[in-house]
Amino acid sequence: LFDSVIYLLMAKMTAYLLGEEKMWDVVCYMMFLMFPFDYMISAGYIATSANYLYPVFGIILIFSCLKNIYEEGSVRLWEAVCVVFATMYSTNHEQTGIALTGILFCADIYWRLWGKGKKPVFAGILHGEFLLSVLCFGISFFSPGHMGRMGSVKEMEVWLPQYAQWSLATKIYRGYTTTVAALFFQRQDLITVFVTLLGMLSFKKKCWAGMIPLLLEMAVKIMGYNRFVVFFPYSRGMPDIDLLENGPAPWITLFLSVMIIGFTVYGLYRTVENRMRLGVLYTVLFIAACTRELMGFSATIYASSFRTFTCILFGILFCNLLLIKEWMEGIKI
Repeated sequence: LFDSVIYLLMAKMTAYLLGEEKMWDVVCYMMFLMFPFDYMISAGYIATSANYLYPVFGIILIFSCLKNIYEEGSVRLWEAVCVVFATMYSTNHEQTGIALTGILFCADIYWRLWGKGKKPVFAGILHGEFLLSVLCFGISFFSPGHMGRMGSVKEMEVWLPQYAQWSLATKIYRGYTTTVAALFFQRQDLITVFVTLLGMLSFKKKCWAGMIPLLLEMAVKIMGYNRFVVFFPYSRGMPDIDLLENGPAPWITLFLSVMIIGFTVYGLYRTVENRMRLGVLYTVLFIAACTRELMGFSATIYASSFRTFTCILFGILFCNLLLIKEWMEGIKI
């Protein structure tokens, strides 16, 4: 029941970030229903909520408060308390800590580019929040408990003994392959919505290259997901791409994933007219991808299961809403 309230609040706050119109409430509720909630029980529901869902809630709360501070022109006590505690909680987890500090860093830069001369007090608040997030994340990351866990080999011996033999290149590669295998070569409704929206915008702007991710996603669905991925005995149900497998299939899978990403980046550039929104899209997608890529540097890359996609999927969800906003502005709704 408590988590249900959290989801509702997340949808409501996301709608507030997008606009004041009531229709955004409905749109956000519908989009949140597409989130794969079964991921939340992939490695223990309570632990997953505390370590993955609530930190994302904290990030949305922070930016909702920042928007309200910007519009009101002053900081209320309850807003300051919410921002501080949400920052402390969200930075206590590596993925959301990186997401929060990264987005705030980019927001600080964007404000200097596009908000120069506007509300200098808010500029100071934004910069101060970025510094607070860096401080909190640094304290959490370099705490004795976290450093001790990073230096321990117990998790590796239990979950993935071969991790000890992985080179830096292998860790980067596995972070990438486990991410794209689950996003592009398994059913992901949020990804389907994303490439569909991009395809619609591309068709409208006659940017045929932007429709390629949708066509590739449809082709993969028709051919069957399991043709493109493997399930290692130790991966606990998570798909991966194995280039050592016989035949051209894994190389085709890897090539398709690069094409989907490449044409998505190009398609967004050609179809999103609002340059500020384009910057936000690129920022959210890149930082969200980084939050999952860093799992390649953890021996629990498979043991942590699908819950490690929480941050990136909420990032994609938000980008879907931005594309809907772009589409609606284009048809003057």
